[in-house]
Amino acid sequence: MNPFLASIYQIFYTLLPILVFLNFNTEENKIFLKRLINLFSIILLFSLITFLLHFFFDLPYVITKNNNDFYPPFKNFFTFVISENGDLGWFTRFSSIYTEPGHLSMTCAIFLFIMGYTWKKWQNILMTIALVWSLSLAGVILYFIGMILYFTAKSNNIPLTVFKIISCSLLIIILGISYYSPTNNDIISVKILSRLEFDESKGISGNNRNSIVFDQYYDNVTHSDKRYLGIGRHQMTEKYGGTGNSSYKNYILGNGYISFFGIIFLMSILLYSFPSKKGTGLMLLLCASFLQRPYFLWAIQVMPYIAALSCWCRLSHDKAKYRQNQKLFSTYKI
Repeated sequence: MNPFLASIYQIFYTLLPILVFLNFNTEENKIFLKRLINLFSIILLFSLITFLLHFFFDLPYVITKNNNDFYPPFKNFFTFVISENGDLGWFTRFSSIYTEPGHLSMTCAIFLFIMGYTWKKWQNILMTIALVWSLSLAGVILYFIGMILYFTAKSNNIPLTVFKIISCSLLIIILGISYYSPTNNDIISVKILSRLEFDESKGISGNNRNSIVFDQYYDNVTHSDKRYLGIGRHQMTEKYGGTGNSSYKNYILGNGYISFFGIIFLMSILLYSFPSKKGTGLMLLLCASFLQRPYFLWAIQVMPYIAALSCWCRLSHDKAKYRQNQKLFSTYKI
């Protein structure tokens, strides 16, 4: 498909549903978020229970193939899936019913920010367990970034909050460094800590989102006339379909800088329309997620973003109005 036509197609395919969703009022957005996160958590509940049972019992499954050749066949247990060559017993990465553990952890990190990280909510407990058991380095990083942004946004004393966060982060880093050894074979060392080792070419060894060949082609295209509209979805599929490449570079290469900055503009104009501190934090979290997985236009990201911004803006407006009324009342009280 012609890159220009592909861009038009993407506008109608992604932006029209967003425009419809923008007509929801705050109460409807609140109901949407509640039902979406409850449904997601119920799926996780059944997935986690049966995932645990499969370690002790031979549960029935069928072999399912993904349309993307990058993925090997899956063992489909109906309430969760495992890559056919990824069943490693207790070391198996949990992905529930979703294609990748990284997709699951990314969604959990975003929903945990929206829910506020409190352990008083059963949904948060399930999502935290799922995120940790996904053994996704990106998911863990997003989780901590989200916590930093959330509690900074909520704080009335930002310098003190930042100091506490930095102190806790340094403590975790020191504990991780003192615990880790290349000879360790435990799941945390192998799947997470080993991927944080320094690498001269990639920064950290776990930074494997794009291959060297991809980066070279990306550099060539982004210095040519194709950088504005990208090479198009069809050519992206031909060249890199079935490969493990996934980062913001994929989006720019396929859709061009115009579309990329269009997404930044969309995120910003939504935040400008529904301003709040937590909304700013959520936007920054989604930007961090976009660096690794450019999926902001997926409904599971953009629609909760819109709904949460609307709810938080209304809440902050109501609080401001309450404080204004309280001040007015105190002025005239006897």
